[in-house]
Parts: sequence; structure tokens; C-alpha cells
Amino acid sequence: MRFGILSALLSYIKKTIRAYSLYDLALMLLFAFSATFFIRRTYDLMMRRYWIIAVLIFIALIFLRVADRQRMPKKSKLLLFTSVPVLLVIIHTWFIDIFGSFDIGAILFHLGMDVESGSVADIIVETLGYVAVATMLLVSFHYIARRDVRLYYADRLLALPLFLLTPVTAEFGSYYLHKNDGDKLLPYYQAVPADLKLHADQARKNIIMIYAESAEETFGKLSDGDDIFKDMKDIAGSGLYFNNIAQAANTGWTIAGIVSSQCGVPLQPNGLFARNKFETQTNFMPSAICLGDVLGNNGYNIAFLSGASTKFAGTDIFLKNHGYNIIDGGENYADQFTDYKNFWGLYDDTVFDLAEKQIISLEEQGKPYFFAMKTLAGHFPTGFPTRRCINNIGPVEGESIRYSIKCTGYEIKSFLSKLQAGGQLENTLVVVMSDHLSMKSSAWSELNQHERRNYFTIIGTDRGQEIITKQAAMFDAYPTILELLGFTLNNHQAGIGISMLSDRKGLIEELGPVKLDQLISHDRDLAQFLWAAPAVTLTSH
Repeated sequence: MRFGILSALLSYIKKTIRAYSLYDLALMLLFAFSATFFIRRTYDLMMRRYWIIAVLIFIALIFLRVADRQRMPKKSKLLLFTSVPVLLVIIHTWFIDIFGSFDIGAILFHLGMDVESGSVADIIVETLGYVAVATMLLVSFHYIARRDVRLYYADRLLALPLFLLTPVTAEFGSYYLHKNDGDKLLPYYQAVPADLKLHADQARKNIIMIYAESAEETFGKLSDGDDIFKDMKDIAGSGLYFNNIAQAANTGWTIAGIVSSQCGVPLQPNGLFARNKFETQTNFMPSAICLGDVLGNNGYNIAFLSGASTKFAGTDIFLKNHGYNIIDGGENYADQFTDYKNFWGLYDDTVFDLAEKQIISLEEQGKPYFFAMKTLAGHFPTGFPTRRCINNIGPVEGESIRYSIKCTGYEIKSFLSKLQAGGQLENTLVVVMSDHLSMKSSAWSELNQHERRNYFTIIGTDRGQEIITKQAAMFDAYPTILELLGFTLNNHQAGIGISMLSDRKGLIEELGPVKLDQLISHDRDLAQFLWAAPAVTLTSH
């Protein structure tokens, strides 16, 4: 009996081997490898497991004896419908692998805005790798399907169900299916009065705002957090430190972080439902009353500086539309610092030197000013440490992203020390915050072992040193800043933000982070209000 089974198995193996050419075997091996590339990226399995899966797929294909079955006619043109869901899964996997999350808001926003400038070599190489392996997968998949009519019929049967089950389809479908939900974000919105004024006899404080790229508070909790985040902790210890700011939906990339902290709303995309794409190129949330609008109406000079191009993601459009009269970005220094630039633009040490000069110039004009700037050193995946850091705190050791975060703290602390020594911090609020949580890097796994929080501190207030643990989101920064500047807000609210200095619960605390994210992600009404021409003033929920 055993001999009979063994003989039959050996006979089947011989027939199977004879059924294939070396070309057949090579294409099936290519399919097995490329399929496991995406399994590897999605599930983060150990390398040995990838090859085990590849071998199993390869063996399964061989023992299906695809070359020994009824083949598709040679002249027929076979287009596999399942290629569409496969490509969607690959795109979703690419987003997760590169950025750490699949953000519908970010995608819709960038589809509606002119995105210029900015690229990182590692991301480009990674993307090219995805394109190459996806091509290998689809070419080999089509070849195999032509060798076995069973696979052709399976393709026709499974294409639609697979398409409906892809994460991309599910997330976009959820976004549009919830448009008529009873729960809306709009009723929670309260517009800031366009004519909001400080009392005539009230001192007008200057404000310096520093967006520290990806320098989230969570870095201080890492195993080496006392070292890499020491300077950021020192800065926080000199003023009000808000250490419980979570990242709500549509606030998780740079321009979204800037908008949420200055306008009191998440960056609701105009995106695919924009009626007039040209308008999205010239107006940026025209109905929102943001920090620049308020301060401009109160006699402030308003300036912005970034080492990256301000044209990226419509940043310059936002700034022009919301009160900034001085806009300075990396694009203005195309012919300068040519021997010392990174993929995004100027290094932070160059930017901080420029910032010091601009602040002195603003001070000399004799008007109160609002100066906002953006760093780059902590940008994923590896960061951009500066020459000054390397010369003063030593060469890069260990993971480059951790060193870059340490460099961010060093540059900011040194910058503030210079301003303090020069007297520029008198009568001045200094706001230092992460623009958003860090995206995927070598520190990603350890960061995710902790409750991730944004960094936000304000120094130069009359309240001295204090740690505020109130649960909040980045759009709560806007009313908090306004109140510290002396403005009086109805119910301590601006946009959907609630001042973190008040007794009122913020929306993330009142609704919970899951419910709040659902309202933001499924919203259309507030988005359409913000992107439309200014109309009526709304009241809060």
C-alpha cells in the first residue's frame, strides 16, 4: 500500500516536472517572490518566513500543473480584472510602509491643491522598488493565468468581491457613505469674529511660533529619550507645557498641523468634491478666521519662514490668504547656500540664522509682530541633522532620525538663547510645537509602544512654569494662544478648538478620540463652509 502511494506520487512529480519549461518555472518563481514582497511589507514578518511563503506559493503553482491544463487561446487578449484590486492593495501597502498610515484627508487635500517641490531620495528609491515589484507581479500573474483556464475563470469570479474588500475601497467608500449621517462636525464649530480686537490700552505681545518637524513629545519616552529629547524638555520646563495633545484626523501632516493650530479646525479637504479646482489654487479656506487674520486686524506684522519651498501643498496660498505679509521659503534662496542644502531645501542652522535677522528687522519696525517658522531636521525617514549640530554635539551615532530630533532641540534651544541675550524675547510669547506626530522611521516601532502625543509649550506667559495634562488636540492650540495674547473668546472657543486654559472639555475629551475622528473623517458640511466664500457666523453646539 505504502509502495503504491509512493510510486503514484513519484509518477505525478515526474509528469509535473515534464509539464514545465525553465521559462515557466522562472515566471512562477518571480510571481512567488513578488507576492511575498508585499506580504512582507504589510505584515512585517521575519525574512526567513518570507522565503518560506515564497517557496510554498511556488510549489503550489507547480503542483497545480498549470502548464498541463487547458490553456487560453494564444491569440486571445487576457486582461485580468483582479489586477485592479491587486494594484489598490499595493498602493495601500505603499502608503502604510512609507508614511505609517493611509490618510484619506491628506490624499483628498493634495488632489485638490498644487503640490510643488520636496522629495526625499529614500522615498523615491522605495517607490521605484514598489513599481518594479508590482510590474513583476502583474507580468508573471498574467503569464500564469494564460497557462490555465481555471485561473481565468477564477479571475472573473473574484475580481469584484476583491475590489470591494480592498482597504482603499473600504476607506473611500466609508468616507462618502457617511455624508448624510445625523452626527455632524459643523454644529460644534464656532467662528472667531472677524473684528476680534484687543482693548486699546492692552499691551500687544509679540509672538514667535516654531513648528518643530515631527518632534513629538513621545521621543522623550524612548529608551534614549533623556538624551535625544533633553533640550526639548528643558524648553518645556521654562513655561507652560501641554503634554497630552493627541493627533486628531486631518491634522497629521505639515500644512494640516499649521492650519489646525492657527485656525482651530482640522484641514478638511476640498479635494475630490471641489466644484471648482481653480478656486482651490487661489483661495485657502476663505471662510476660516485664523491667527494671522486676527493679528493682522490688530496691527501686527506677520511673517513666515521655512527652509522648504512654501509652494509645497499650497502653504503659500494659505499664508497669503490669512494675513501674512512676509513669506520667505527655500525657493527664495535657489542661488544661495548651494553647497549646503538637503532634498527639501535649507538646513535648520541656516534657517535659524535667517530667522534671527528677520526677528531683529521686525523688532526695529516698532510694531508688534507674529513670526512663524518651520524646521526640517526631524523629517522622516532619516532626518536632516545640521553641520552646527555635528560640530557642537558630536558626529551622528546610532539611528539618524534620533540624532536629528536631538539636533532639533539643540538648534531651537540655541536660537532662543541668542534671542534672550539680545533682548528679543521681552514682551514676547514663544510657542514651540511639533507640526504633527513623526511618520515612519527606524524609531517607529518603539514610538508606537507608547501613547503618542504632540509637543506643545509656550514660554513668556504671566503664568510661569506649569505642566497642563488636559486632553486636547492640535486645534485647541489656537484659542489657547489667543487667550494668552489677551483676546476674550466666547466660551473659550475658536473654530472647534477649546482653550486648554479653560475648564471646558475639548472635543477630543468630550466625544472621545474615535468619535471625533469619525466626525472629522466623514465631514462634508464644515469643509464646504470653510472652503466657500465667507458667509454667516456660526454658533457653537
